[in-house]
Amino acid sequence: ELAHDQVGSDVNFSKITLDTRFYKRVFDKEVVAFHFKGGYASQNTPFYERFYLGGANSLRGYPDRRLTPVGWGTKLILTNTEFRFPLSTKNFPYHKSSAVLFFDAGGIWKPGQTVRIDDFYAAAGFGFRIKLPIVGVTRFDFSFPLNKIDNNDFQLHISLGHTF
Repeated sequence: ELAHDQVGSDVNFSKITLDTRFYKRVFDKEVVAFHFKGGYASQNTPFYERFYLGGANSLRGYPDRRLTPVGWGTKLILTNTEFRFPLSTKNFPYHKSSAVLFFDAGGIWKPGQTVRIDDFYAAAGFGFRIKLPIVGVTRFDFSFPLNKIDNNDFQLHISLGHTF
């Protein structure tokens, strides 16, 4: 993404993001799902385009944006891996339910910081998915941080839709 005043933008910044997902069916109805997101943003990127880390849709196990350096990050690496399996395949009575085991890892760095593996955070956990009429997939994730901060033992994330 490139924004520049010469092409009509109000701000000048550049940002590149790679976001990929891979799904592999194993056994009969079980799926291994993998997500990778990496990115780099220039220092003058506006707040609404910045990288953040932590929360239900990024690195579970930590509160929303809790792992983000003061202000924001210019470099981001995030991986999510899930093993998804059905709990009920029949409408029970009006929904289908499934469960997941997951592992998330990632890091975020502010301007001037070097990307280092020692700066990665990780979390693991399990969750339940219920597909409801009209609402769609409702998820409940119980995640446990593997790097302790703020005496945080676990996070419960309740959201709509799959993580990825």
